[in-house]
Amino acid sequence: MKASPDDQQALLTVQSIDNLITANRRSADAVRTQERSALLRQSLADLSPQLIHLSGLRDDLTSDLAKLDSDVKVVQSRLTRDAEQLSQTSSAKDAQGLEHEIQTLTARKENLESTELSLLERLEECERQLGECEETRARIATDLENVAADSIEQLSLIDAEHEKLLFEKQTVVRSLPSELVDLYERQRERYGIGAAALSRGVSGGSGMALSAAAIEVIRSSPLDEVILCPTSNCILIRNDESGLW
Repeated sequence: MKASPDDQQALLTVQSIDNLITANRRSADAVRTQERSALLRQSLADLSPQLIHLSGLRDDLTSDLAKLDSDVKVVQSRLTRDAEQLSQTSSAKDAQGLEHEIQTLTARKENLESTELSLLERLEECERQLGECEETRARIATDLENVAADSIEQLSLIDAEHEKLLFEKQTVVRSLPSELVDLYERQRERYGIGAAALSRGVSGGSGMALSAAAIEVIRSSPLDEVILCPTSNCILIRNDESGLW
């Protein structure tokens, strides 16, 4: 199956929302069965891997952005230096060399800035998802502290949150190819997770490092090819040109 890298990346947002829906559903079940405390604690445990993954991804993106920013500054410094030398040289040969280097550096700077913009967008999305997870964790923790609260009122709030999450998921899903969404839902129903990121050779679906052979096969595959994780059977989402995976 083929799908654009952007559409595949969007599946991580869908999976994140599904994780929150699962946690939300467990909260509602806890109220209805009067086993709220145990189930809410389980909901917190279910959120933990997502929080760890998003926190790690945020740190990776922040680190890569800092490196990119440093690289941009180095390139800009060299451009400024070359421009000054070009304005002062009287040698045609030196001028030709400087002009060539300026062109090369300019292209390099544009490439770095493009990658930096892509990483910034991914960081914003990561922080948004992390914020939602932390809000959900805080809400569940509050529920644990207030386990004796009116169950009807709590169910009303949980139902409202559930509807909000369903709307968010539908909004994302509507923009994706139906075949890709069908595959995601099929794998999620069969194996518990539909999509996960591949970060530094580790599958987010299983938490296991993939073999060198598997990584090589993935590296050689086009970015628009949909790949299933050999350890968890979910759709494996590769990162872009930043090289994180």
